[in-house]
Amino acid sequence: MTLTTTEAAGRLGGNATALPPWYHLTLDRPDGGCVKVTGTPARHGPKTAPATTSLVTGFALTGPDVPTIYISGDNASLEVVEQIARALRPVDLALLSAGGARTRRRGAT
Repeated sequence: MTLTTTEAAGRLGGNATALPPWYHLTLDRPDGGCVKVTGTPARHGPKTAPATTSLVTGFALTGPDVPTIYISGDNASLEVVEQIARALRPVDLALLSAGGARTRRRGAT
């Protein structure tokens, strides 16, 4: 199973499942419990970036007897992380993207 954005699921087909922000699905665990996977908002670049470069998602894993885990995906926005932290409180473990995205400054060559 592949969980991704609505746009990517349409392109990938097959086992790709769209999980838009704040939608969730529940998966059975081998031990008889379950884990809820929730799509979380993410922004790939600055607010001014074209929508086509911003199609990314993150995930939250929660359940009655498991720690709350937030996976940021390719998110580059601290504002988004703050929003998610408030919504999921408390977060036991956060896996944050630490990529090296670079943009050209206006007027730079």
